[in-house]
Amino acid sequence: MRDWRSLTPEERRAERDKVPGEFARKQHMDANLAATLDLLKDDQFAQAKAWKVAWGCYLINTPEEILADSALYLDIYVLGLPFMFFYNIATGIFSALGDSKTPFYFLAVSSLSNIGVDILFVAGFHMGVAGVAWATFLCQGVSCILAMVVVFRRMKAIPAQRKTVWFSWNMLGKIAVVAIPSILQQSFISVGNIILQSVINTFGASVIAGYSAAVKLNNMVITSFTTLGNGISNYTSQNMGAGKMDRVKAGFGAGRNLVWLICVPIVILYFFFGRTLLLLFMNDPQGPAIDTGILLPCHAASDS
Repeated sequence: MRDWRSLTPEERRAERDKVPGEFARKQHMDANLAATLDLLKDDQFAQAKAWKVAWGCYLINTPEEILADSALYLDIYVLGLPFMFFYNIATGIFSALGDSKTPFYFLAVSSLSNIGVDILFVAGFHMGVAGVAWATFLCQGVSCILAMVVVFRRMKAIPAQRKTVWFSWNMLGKIAVVAIPSILQQSFISVGNIILQSVINTFGASVIAGYSAAVKLNNMVITSFTTLGNGISNYTSQNMGAGKMDRVKAGFGAGRNLVWLICVPIVILYFFFGRTLLLLFMNDPQGPAIDTGILLPCHAASDS
């Protein structure tokens, strides 16, 4: 299979036209991209950012047949990053207060509403990839705003002997000492995933589909253990602050047992039913897609 970047414009059009309806789909996606940029016409910075996103898709070897879809989705998705940032702050505050239910409720409602809005925008309004992106943007935004409102109400309800200080450079420094190593760790992982994605993209859309489906299963493993680790971390910090070191040891033991309770079923599920689980995320499973996707869940299961 030839790399699409080595094809001349005439050869690209010829390859594109081999797929029935592909030319019309390209025109539709280009129109959606133009509409998105038109919405940002009064914000030169946002427009520049949108074009940089498209250029970023090119740098990681995104195949031409899905380049328009990928760039369009990211153009809209990045607009919602501030919502994600503040929602994570709210979740951290809830956890520090010992409340893990409230952020769960927000996340559950946001996820379920996202599915409904996805269906409305894609099936009802025929917005395609842009509809999926705008649905995510709207649901993240609403969830973030509601979470921050609840956080401020909770903070005001905490009794204090003196006026509440909403910002402290000293506290920021203490948080940074803990946060920066974690930020670097996650950044290294993200950069590694981008490099891996750029390699995967060179194999074409079919392999990308298989890899993307497998990543969804892999994320379930990562999310489970990350959430468990965060819970143990919050539990440990609260008890260390209260001087109850015996509870820290007990919490570590409970966390270790929970790891086994999660790990064993996932290993069995992915090892014996990995192919079936992949099909849940693939509309048109082909040989290369399935062969690629089946490797990652088994690898994730063995790592866990």
